[in-house]
Amino acid sequence: MEKLSIDCLSYIFNELRTDNKSLYSCLLINKEWCRLVVPILWERYPYSNCEESQEKFYKITNFVFEGQALNVNFSKKYLLSQEIYKLFIRQCEGIKRLEWKIFLPLSSFSEASTKFFSQLHDLYIDLSYVTSNNINDMAQICKNLNVLYVDCYSQGITGLISLINAQRNLKEIILKFRTKERLCEELGEALARKGCTINNITLFCSVGVISHSFLTSLVNLKRLSICYRLKSYEGIEFKKYLANTIFPDLRSLIINDDSSCFKELAMLIEKTKGNISDVSIKTLDISVENTGMLLKAISNHCPKIEQLTTHLGPNDLIYVRSLLMNCKILVRLTLDSLNSCNENNGIGDELLDILTKFSLKTLTYITINGNLVYSIDAF
Repeated sequence: MEKLSIDCLSYIFNELRTDNKSLYSCLLINKEWCRLVVPILWERYPYSNCEESQEKFYKITNFVFEGQALNVNFSKKYLLSQEIYKLFIRQCEGIKRLEWKIFLPLSSFSEASTKFFSQLHDLYIDLSYVTSNNINDMAQICKNLNVLYVDCYSQGITGLISLINAQRNLKEIILKFRTKERLCEELGEALARKGCTINNITLFCSVGVISHSFLTSLVNLKRLSICYRLKSYEGIEFKKYLANTIFPDLRSLIINDDSSCFKELAMLIEKTKGNISDVSIKTLDISVENTGMLLKAISNHCPKIEQLTTHLGPNDLIYVRSLLMNCKILVRLTLDSLNSCNENNGIGDELLDILTKFSLKTLTYITINGNLVYSIDAF
């Protein structure tokens, strides 16, 4: 037998229908195998029920294979990828979320692209692949995003500014920077213009890269999450805007940094309406100050808080007591002690005593990190 019959191949491929990796390998052997494998791989998608789409796909693969074992050069791979994306853009309707991590200019692939991209609500863009021009083309079509996630931001991208400006109801934006160089001011200005609609913002490594003056424009913000690492002098501008910003309806505050901004965070919390339910503040700087000021602000202005992660200084136990007494629905508490073993002076025992006497039944998760020392009698 020189080769397996069609029936034998069909039986084998059907046995492999749950093994996509093997099926993809089989797909690339020759035209005959491709014709048998494609319907199995795409059987769960509308494409498999559309004769026109199947015919289109077979024509593409025939063009690439040229009747021989697969040996695809770069230009043919590009053409094949382009035609496959065109195929799905034409066939898929009602797509709400897209992850864009390829070099191809998706928005210009077919006449159906306008309908396809105009319905997107959630868009992820990896700037390691996507160019400014491609994003600018997308901005002409995609105007109804609720969520925009931009990864690998390392240089000024004018197309991204156009995309942000084009949105009618942008609610959440996530920016992940991959540079230490100062970027253009237009990005902050574009975010400020969307201040009335954005209620959730997450920034990675943004401090020292862009101006945070736009924070003062986010009047309806409900969730603020910022993670950064920097030298202390780089955070001066950030702290200034943090202290001067008012987020009346803030619900969640997450700051993970290398410097101390506890005073500014306390001032920020004091200006809220008391709806905060989640606070997580972490720093690698063990010499930070004003940890008690933050605990006091939370105790007095966050009656609805359910989850709290923060740091505990040597003189902060009085604020822990008031926190437990005032925050009646606290569920999860994590305290990272800044004390060294030589500075304990019975703090560990006193903290356990406070937790024992004042914790409510709702507080079911307690974590204490650091070098606190406890006596056996404390347990």
